[in-house]
Amino acid sequence: MGLRGLTILLAGALVVLAGLLAWGAWSLGPAAAPLAPGSPLPSFSLPGPGGGRLDSRDYAGRPWVLVWLPRPDGPASREEARGFRDLAAAFEDAGLAVAGVAGARPSLLGRVRDEEGLPFPLGSDTGGFLAGELGARRRGLDLPRRLSFLVGADGRILRVYEVEDPAGHAARVLADYRREFSPAAPASQDS
Repeated sequence: MGLRGLTILLAGALVVLAGLLAWGAWSLGPAAAPLAPGSPLPSFSLPGPGGGRLDSRDYAGRPWVLVWLPRPDGPASREEARGFRDLAAAFEDAGLAVAGVAGARPSLLGRVRDEEGLPFPLGSDTGGFLAGELGARRRGLDLPRRLSFLVGADGRILRVYEVEDPAGHAARVLADYRREFSPAAPASQDS
């Protein structure tokens, strides 16, 4: 390799290095904040397992929970999903629907759904569009944050959960809904 070839190689390496440094600076920045309570949930329609779709319009007029499963085949996401599965009858009795979203292919979601016996629909956000709209994406990382959104019958977000305990998360959401938002919840007392 002559001097010209070495110069071209060095210039290419500098361009790659500059790109990596720019990406690194972006990825170290703060993560976008999730949508706040009171915000309308963005409309979406995502592909699901077996050719189905998860469409936010299917939940119009009823409260529901959108559960983000960052890595649906990972142990924490499976544990969280099993919590919603195990309380499915209680969620139904409370009038609260459940749906899950992950940045995984529909075929993987179908496998997890079948292995875990999940009774709720799953949607595939492989492009990360919905993750970006909801503020669920971590800057510079492939995986979104472990978030759930409690959505009211009017389509507005009632509560955003940064999930720290996947095993107890479903029970917490259900208890919060029953206590604060269900039609049977006592009216708040103003002092």
